Amino acid sequence: MTCRFLARALSFCIAISATAQTKPLTVQAIFNDPSFTADAPQGMEWSPDGLRMTYLNPNGDLMAVDSSGQTSVLVAKEKIGSMHSKTASEQDKDHRNRYNEASYLWAPDSKNLLFDSNGALFLYSLKDGVGLAVAETGTASGDDPKFAPDGSAVTYVRDHDLYLRRLPNTQQAVRLTKSTGPATQDGEVDWLYLEELDVRSNYFWSPDSKNIAFLQMNEAAVPQYPITDWIPVHATVELHRILDGAFPASVQTLRLYTGYLGAAFGYLPTAKQVTEGGYEVNGFQSLFGLSGRFEPGRIEPAVCECLKSALDELERANTE
Repeated sequence: MTCRFLARALSFCIAISATAQTKPLTVQAIFNDPSFTADAPQGMEWSPDGLRMTYLNPNGDLMAVDSSGQTSVLVAKEKIGSMHSKTASEQDKDHRNRYNEASYLWAPDSKNLLFDSNGALFLYSLKDGVGLAVAETGTASGDDPKFAPDGSAVTYVRDHDLYLRRLPNTQQAVRLTKSTGPATQDGEVDWLYLEELDVRSNYFWSPDSKNIAFLQMNEAAVPQYPITDWIPVHATVELHRILDGAFPASVQTLRLYTGYLGAAFGYLPTAKQVTEGGYEVNGFQSLFGLSGRFEPGRIEPAVCECLKSALDELERANTE
């Protein structure tokens, strides 16, 4: 079946290639043909049995493409909408998009789907077309739901702890961990791991569905700083733990703050960049919880000295 599916896809590509050779591609065709300008499908996933690939179309329907290439509506927008929870905040919407948090998951048996609707988890039966409320995670982003590998349970993050709900009929969720407060995160990913290290989950099922490994983060010793969220119409302030205060500055110590460009390209600004307004450390210093004064004239000498020391160390190591 897979070979036939790939053969059809190959035939389709060959047909496109042949057409392209006989009909030249123009700028007008690029902008008039929806296949060139339409948005890419969102949330593309294969069912575990490999019989169909699903995605969300621009209308909000969950579509399915089978091995013959036929496309159909698997779950209509109206059905998905009936399972919606409370409206997500602008910050949560931003986080879901920014960190590519899934709106739905396939169950291991390929007979059910788990929809994550702003923190409300619904188990949807493809056979019956019915959505069963599984849990309310209390957050519209970062709840990180997962199926056990054998499909017997669903786990998720709520209030910095891991919870488990047995399927299909168990009503009461089980709290698996007992964090001591917001500073302790069990299986949860904090903002630094999300933003800078591209980490999307901090807990993992064992293949036999009998154990869960999770990372516990204790940030009690990390100072808190107020961070203003300017995304919503009415700005809000949240306290975030930032490591700046864990390394206090002194008269004898020079701390170098790195900036970022794009997703993960780190760099140190030069004095010229700062004077030209090309670096953000001054304007964003309070948002990042950074203390002290930014002195661009001291950056280049300090970096050169660090590099020189590192090269000297390498040279001594090679001669010993």
